[in-house]
Amino acid sequence: IFSEQALSHSDRAIALMPERVEGHFFRAVSTGHILDNQFLPDLSMIGDLESSGVRARELDPSFECAGPLLLLALLYQKAPAWPIGPELAGEEEEIEALFREAIRITPRCVENHIAYAEFLQEEDRLAEAEESAHRAEALLATAELLPYKRDEFPQRVRELLATRSN
Repeated sequence: IFSEQALSHSDRAIALMPERVEGHFFRAVSTGHILDNQFLPDLSMIGDLESSGVRARELDPSFECAGPLLLLALLYQKAPAWPIGPELAGEEEEIEALFREAIRITPRCVENHIAYAEFLQEEDRLAEAEESAHRAEALLATAELLPYKRDEFPQRVRELLATRSN
């Protein structure tokens, strides 16, 4: 229910200030949460998620730690293939380019390094995944994390590094 309320608030923000990134970005995030939490996801919402993410990227790709770039990379990485999902779903070159752009724009954002390492690991590029995980680990020492990410991010890094050592 909170995601649906957030979606409604995002729509109002877009109506009031269509040239501001916030409404578009949080519309995409809210839509993603709704899809993640539906028992039978309404896959027609994927197009809305993508268009909101693309618009947020156009307006300010650096917003929220390069959130629009990370959102699109994760969407294309995890969404079902076209025609159900977006046309760029599963396109490794596009996904990697989005992760790299996010890291270039906001190199101190831990989540970008973690998500990129997880992508590299899925691609069986283990040495590169380990390198990205170590970058994330180094950043964790000084990162200002939201409370719910203080446990999640170190755990994800430990899992990445443990996988490499096995």
